[in-house]
Amino acid sequence: MRYSKLQHSFYPENVKYRSLPDDIVFVSDEEFRTAMDRKSGEDYDLIDGHIVIIPPRERTNKQIKDDIKVDIIKERERRKIGGFKVNIDNHDFWFPNDVASRIQQVTQSILFTQENDEAIDEDVFQFETLDGTYIKITKKIIFDVNYAFIRQYINIYKAEKNHLEALEKSEDPSKYNFLIGWPDIYDPKK
Repeated sequence: MRYSKLQHSFYPENVKYRSLPDDIVFVSDEEFRTAMDRKSGEDYDLIDGHIVIIPPRERTNKQIKDDIKVDIIKERERRKIGGFKVNIDNHDFWFPNDVASRIQQVTQSILFTQENDEAIDEDVFQFETLDGTYIKITKKIIFDVNYAFIRQYINIYKAEKNHLEALEKSEDPSKYNFLIGWPDIYDPKK
C-alpha cells in the first residue's frame, strides 16, 4: 500500500494513477488496516516510515462547553417545532407549532373573532392537531391554544437559559445532560 503524508491518503498499488504525490512511501497492508480500523476521534500519521495511530486530543472544559452550547441551541430549535399540548374538555391535544401552522392558527383566530356567529364556516374554522384530529374553533379554544403556545415557547427558552447557566457552573461538562428539563413535545408513539 502506498501513502502520502501531504495528502493524508492511501493509494492502493493495484490502481494505476496518472500521477502520485511526490512524498509517496510504501506501508504494510497491516498498517493500512490499522489506520482504517481506528476508533472514533483517533487519527493516524506517518512517523519514521510507519503508520501510527494518534489518540484523540484531550478537549478542554471550554471546548466541551462550547460544543454542548451548540447542542442546547439545536435542542431548543427542535423543541420549538415539536408541538404544544392543549387540554380541551379534559382531553390533551397536541397542536403543531411550526411557523406555517402558527400563521394559520393566528389567521384563523383573527378571522374567527371578526366574524359574526351566522357567517361562521365550520370547515374553515378548525384547528388541526398533530394526530390529524380537527378541533372546531371557539373563543375559549382560541385563547387556550394561543396561551398554551406562548407558555410552551416561554418554557423552552427558560429551559435553554437554565441549561446554559448550569453548564457554565459545571465542573465536569462532559457529564452534563442537556436533554432533561425541557417541556414535553409531541410523541406519536404515546
